[in-house]
Amino acid sequence: MAWYRRSSTSAHSIDVEARNGKKRNDEEGSHDNLKRVLGGIVALQVVAGLAALIIFILRP
Repeated sequence: MAWYRRSSTSAHSIDVEARNGKKRNDEEGSHDNLKRVLGGIVALQVVAGLAALIIFILRP
């Protein structure tokens, strides 16, 4: 009976760890999406800045 109780407790802790790990992975996924969005915004701003600089230099 003690072995059954011990295995039940360890199975419960494994379930809790699995849930915590899944939550951590979801948070990392949202951070990856945030990095992707911010990276896209920064890239667009760099392109816009270079275009504005080229237009400013080539303007007669």
